[in-house]
Amino acid sequence: MGRALPRVAGALLVAVTLLLRWPLTPRPTGSDSFEYFVQVASLRDAGAMEWLLHPAAYFGLYPGTSPSGHLVLTAAFEETTGLGFEGSALLLSLAISLLGVAGMWLLAGELGVSPAARWLAALSFAVAPRFFTFALWRLSLRYLMVVLLPLFLWALLRSQHRRYGRHPAPADHPRPLGPLSASGCARTGHRPRSTAAGVWHIGRRRDPGFRGATRVG
Repeated sequence: MGRALPRVAGALLVAVTLLLRWPLTPRPTGSDSFEYFVQVASLRDAGAMEWLLHPAAYFGLYPGTSPSGHLVLTAAFEETTGLGFEGSALLLSLAISLLGVAGMWLLAGELGVSPAARWLAALSFAVAPRFFTFALWRLSLRYLMVVLLPLFLWALLRSQHRRYGRHPAPADHPRPLGPLSASGCARTGHRPRSTAAGVWHIGRRRDPGFRGATRVG
């Protein structure tokens, strides 16, 4: 029962994500989608983005241009599957939605929350109004950015946790030096010193000219 519950919760999350985005209209929605379909058709027929007149146009930073990443992805998906613009846009929007929900699932897990909170975070992201609207059988260039944001944050946190650990030691509480700790004395054979002698020893190690106010034997 304990192993079956996470699988049922995951299947329910996938089902909710797909059912909410299943189209209720006979054609794609969104006025911008038809303009993007024309650009995708031009890209497929010409094999190149002829409207890109400047390197900044790849990222939509040139006047009159839009980010081209989603357009290239849609054209490649349509060319690979052969389903046409409408079918490719529908399947691609569903797949990208699942990718975004999976990214939020990974991000919540990296934050160390409980499994129930992790599932709730992914479900909340799946039914978020703006994230939901972008996937209603439309070609939105901002949708891919929203989907990749949780994955980017997860990768950033993952790299930091691998480098520093999940609970790094505070900078104002450094670890004691080996000769002054009990385990260090056992390994090196040094005798434990008093507190004042230990402070004097640390000062000598950091600065050979350190003498201290008083030296306690």
